[in-house]
Amino acid sequence: MDIKQLRTFLAVADSRSFLRASENLYITRQAVSKTIKQLEEELQVELFNRSHDGVSMTPAGIFFYPRAATLVAEFDQLKRDTMDADRSYISKIQICMSQGIFSVFAEDLMKYSDDHRYEMNIQLRSCIDADCDSVLASRQVDAVVSFTTPTSSLAQTKVLLRSPVELLVHRNSEALEPLKNDPELYRNMPLLLYTGGRDHCLWWDDPPKETDIVCSDLGYLFSLLNTKKGIMPIPKLLTGDYTGYCETIACADPPAPVPLYWSTLYPEHYNLVTNTYLDVIYDDVFLEKAREVPL
Repeated sequence: MDIKQLRTFLAVADSRSFLRASENLYITRQAVSKTIKQLEEELQVELFNRSHDGVSMTPAGIFFYPRAATLVAEFDQLKRDTMDADRSYISKIQICMSQGIFSVFAEDLMKYSDDHRYEMNIQLRSCIDADCDSVLASRQVDAVVSFTTPTSSLAQTKVLLRSPVELLVHRNSEALEPLKNDPELYRNMPLLLYTGGRDHCLWWDDPPKETDIVCSDLGYLFSLLNTKKGIMPIPKLLTGDYTGYCETIACADPPAPVPLYWSTLYPEHYNLVTNTYLDVIYDDVFLEKAREVPL
């Protein structure tokens, strides 16, 4: 039994004529008769009473009609839905990245999203590191990339990479040469410390001095660095284009490499498709990019 046989049966039943059914289906009368005969042989019942005045349904045909109509209608709906699958079944994946991380991953992620636009719609946002945990726990996004590991019991976390921390100073700063000769001097100079919304620098364990500048705006701190207002400890991952006007100096007590985390809610919080896409995005974009970053 196939959909063609069901359509032919419905056409004959509705028109009560093999001839009119053939005209409606744009096939020959012989083709209609052959199809109905094959269907009756498969079902081992007669569906129509044939006479010179036309055809009428047998009790078996009357029983068969509504179910055949339902199957044809469902098949047609399935066909329409499948044809529209590129629009109606695209998964929306929302990813939040902490400030600074955006410049590292966003370009590759948006290109990946465009290449897979018929499968998923990746939406990006950013926030300070301190907010990443609450943004994920409240299910505003599906994943976060942050320098702080979420404390929520709902999250599972992987370490993408560990970035060494560098000390940057403007290459035209009067302090550059003395610092190269004696790295201990940085202890007496203003530090530009990024807090990410917390009460301390994420990658600098020493408490700030009165002369230090503490801020959660990474762009503002880089602007101060560009105007020679101090020295900036920063993960090498985030130096990016700013190394054009900066020099790296040695650190007397180098801090431990800073881990960058990829965090999602546990799989049971997603449907299977979303969870699969998150794993694919992690492998194909974030993990691949992490391998490329020269640390």
